[in-house]
Amino acid sequence: MSRIIEHDLDRITERSVKYLDHIRNKRFFITGGTGFIGKWICMALDRINQATSANIEAVLLSRRSELPLVIKNLKSNFELHQGDVIDFDFPKGDFDYIIHAATDTKNDVQGSLTHFESIVFGSKRVLDFAASLSPKRLLYLSSGAIYGELSSEHTHVNESYYGGPNCLDYKQIYGESKRAAELLCAVYSNKDGLSFSIARCFAMIGPLMALDTHYALGNFISNASYDEIINVKTNGIAYRSFIYIQDLIVWLFTILVFGESGKAYNVGSEEAISLKDLANLTAKVCNSQHECQFGKRAPKERINYVPDTSYARDELDLNLEVSLEEAIMKTFTYQRSVLHNNI
Repeated sequence: MSRIIEHDLDRITERSVKYLDHIRNKRFFITGGTGFIGKWICMALDRINQATSANIEAVLLSRRSELPLVIKNLKSNFELHQGDVIDFDFPKGDFDYIIHAATDTKNDVQGSLTHFESIVFGSKRVLDFAASLSPKRLLYLSSGAIYGELSSEHTHVNESYYGGPNCLDYKQIYGESKRAAELLCAVYSNKDGLSFSIARCFAMIGPLMALDTHYALGNFISNASYDEIINVKTNGIAYRSFIYIQDLIVWLFTILVFGESGKAYNVGSEEAISLKDLANLTAKVCNSQHECQFGKRAPKERINYVPDTSYARDELDLNLEVSLEEAIMKTFTYQRSVLHNNI
């Protein structure tokens, strides 16, 4: 395991002190456990186990026939439960916490009916399972996409904003599906008394993240890692912000344990930066020898995608420890070590 990941896991463990007693000797059921966030959740739980003898158990739902190497090599004996989120067989035994993190955000499924079914029907299946158990808490990982397209005047969006995606635009299927899944959480809470919290995740970055998908910063870091020109297709006036994976995991565990039941919390950074400035910052941090290139057209959609995180900050005392510049450097350094087999 790389030194960067090791350091982040140590820091996550050190920061877990406020919720450690609530997850000690507990059993987790995690969907999406083999995805980017899921891997980090598992690695964090394993490191907490090793450092504190917390005796945390976890069962991971995945379509895979075996666990990925990064999880298989962990010292904790986490169990794979093979199945599709839409129709998986319920695993045996009781669970204290359920983390529903299963979502495919790759470009090849964006806008597809399969994507809608996976998010909505998959969430219903998870909620049916949760209702049969009455766990302490279910945490649903939603998305900032539920707010829809925001105008250029709407710089930071908070949880009290009730706008949404254009339901007549098929490209909004991801955000609309996430909204429907959130509604299902509320329905099951009303019907079965299920305790749940929602983490509306905005853009993120960190080691193990696929850098060849539709995330701008990931693409920029990938370009720099391969010594390629950072090429922005638009004029770069759209604004984004990014939370580093170490901070993200701490936020998720905190919302799981201390978040108010039935409430949603934005998860991300309030530090807005234009894509033009982000590309130039990435080139600088990664010591690129190329000048960034920009297109002339304005972005067609999503001018701003930046959260207001005052709920998480004021109610749960959450903050960011890793700056954007450090997040870029850590992710870039990790990616370069992967390319050169120096892990």
